Amino acid sequence: ELVFAAAEELYHRSTADFLDVLARLAEPHGLLLDGNSELTLNLIREVDAYVRFRRASLVVDAVLRYPVDVYGTGWEHIDWSGGSAAYKGPADWNRMTTLLPGYLGCLSTNPLIDESVHDRSFFALAANVVPVADSNAFSRQHMAGLERYAFRFEPQSIRAAVEALLAGPEQAL
Repeated sequence: ELVFAAAEELYHRSTADFLDVLARLAEPHGLLLDGNSELTLNLIREVDAYVRFRRASLVVDAVLRYPVDVYGTGWEHIDWSGGSAAYKGPADWNRMTTLLPGYLGCLSTNPLIDESVHDRSFFALAANVVPVADSNAFSRQHMAGLERYAFRFEPQSIRAAVEALLAGPEQAL
């Protein structure tokens, strides 16, 4: 009950909010959570996993109509028929580093942080590929030129970021 209630509230918020939200939701149940308990850390881990899965699924569902290749595992729940996106299956790190430079953009989600971005964004930049990812405090401050290709976790925002990339690849690069 706590995980699902917290996940709904934290879906659009950062990791920094996890402890406060969980503690507030647990208190009426007689649980006094702090950042040092094993229970709290387990709850945070479960909320984190659930929110990441929901966010990733939202992003892929939003871009199914575009020419996007999706790599990885855990995409069996997506209906790949009828769209332009293609599921390419799992790829290890070495394969991804050789594939990445052949793409215009690298779609990613940040791991519920505000003080950095996912490694994929940095590796995309190093490969001269445009990172298309959710915006956070770090990206807005240090990667402001990429905000046109950043999104909020709403289908229309995700699509707008992809469309901006596809509409002007030379400018994006």
